[in-house]
Amino acid sequence: MEISTIVHWNYLIALLLGFATLPLLILLIVTQTTLTFKPYSKMLLPCAVADLLFMTVDAIGQIKARLEDGVFLCALEGPGRNLSRSNQILLTVLSVAGFCFVQSSIPVQAYFRFHALKRGSTLSILQTTGLFSLSIVGIVPLTVLMYTAFNTSELLRPEFDYSSLWYKNDTPTVLLVADIRSPYQKLYFLYCAIFITSVYLIAFYYGTQTLATLHDKSRVVSTKTKRIQSQLSMYLFCQGLIPLLTAVGPTLGLVLGQFFNLNLGSLAALCVLCYSWIPFLNGLLTIVVIAPYRNAVCRWIKKPKSRTHSLTTSSSGNGTRSSFSRY
Repeated sequence: MEISTIVHWNYLIALLLGFATLPLLILLIVTQTTLTFKPYSKMLLPCAVADLLFMTVDAIGQIKARLEDGVFLCALEGPGRNLSRSNQILLTVLSVAGFCFVQSSIPVQAYFRFHALKRGSTLSILQTTGLFSLSIVGIVPLTVLMYTAFNTSELLRPEFDYSSLWYKNDTPTVLLVADIRSPYQKLYFLYCAIFITSVYLIAFYYGTQTLATLHDKSRVVSTKTKRIQSQLSMYLFCQGLIPLLTAVGPTLGLVLGQFFNLNLGSLAALCVLCYSWIPFLNGLLTIVVIAPYRNAVCRWIKKPKSRTHSLTTSSSGNGTRSSFSRY
């Protein structure tokens, strides 16, 4: 099977599932987050919206990639392929920035929960906005370095035909190039390593602090609070595990491939395709893990069946009465 076919079907399936799941999750957060869970909507809603925005940018771009001779090459297969070269670079960078923001929100969520358990009250909307703003500030250097690397890499070897490294019998309108020989690409990878490591270390720290606080307060907190915290623990675990498996692992493969000039070829495309599943998996597991959302979906599924059953029963009853009325 050609890589273009794999890219096409991967994005089609991932995006259809994602656009079905994330709007549903946002609806659930707005309408079904009640009582003791209500304060946590300030944390859940921005994350769901961020996933939706990331998926939307990814849908417009639909990146097809290749890695040869320390050069990362990519072309857009989605509607974004009709844009100018500079706008295609910008769209690609925004897609990566969205993916990084999804990861950088993990420690924000961990701290939000720790603060709520430690202080007995959640952060205000302004404080929550400030925390998420810090996440955005953290990815600004990354986006600048990546944009510059894509914009200047071809100038390093002006005599070299980078398109010769691309797939045979496939000539993209615009081919984006990020050469490891570029100092900006090296700085980008260095910053990525520091950034991702910091994200998971901070999340791990506040996760352990939350568990310690929960253990200390286990005798005084209610059963309902324990149940909520258990659901949030599983939610945050999934939020951290999904990017770790579908993003950090593949990204590490791309980084090592570039630094050691490994010819990963189309394997690089498969690594990039893993990113497209993050929004759907985040949304699905959030609905499954958090009981009010899961129960609401179950009620909505059962309600049409119940209505159909009652109508059938009613019709049967009317039919029986009609039969007896003849006698």
